[in-house]
Amino acid sequence: MAPFYSSLCAETGRKLDSDLLEKMEAENGKELTRLEEVIEDAEKNFGETEQRDALLGKAEYLCKIGSKVCPVSRERVTVPTKLLAVLSEDKQARVGI
Repeated sequence: MAPFYSSLCAETGRKLDSDLLEKMEAENGKELTRLEEVIEDAEKNFGETEQRDALLGKAEYLCKIGSKVCPVSRERVTVPTKLLAVLSEDKQARVGI
């Protein structure tokens, strides 16, 4: 929730608790590292469906923590049967069915 907390404090003019922010960023970093490992494992050992699920898991987590920028590169876009996850020109994650 670090991105959401930072933007909320900035918008409301409240003082940012740096200790709390560091703790949240550390937890976010751990989870993002785990999700990257899941993505890499899916790319090496599984098919398109598992790769798509792993990428969508990361996108869902980024939405959950309030991240406005999705670091999934265009090269990692999966196009299986009916679902498409892309990074738009304004750096927002877009998911279409």
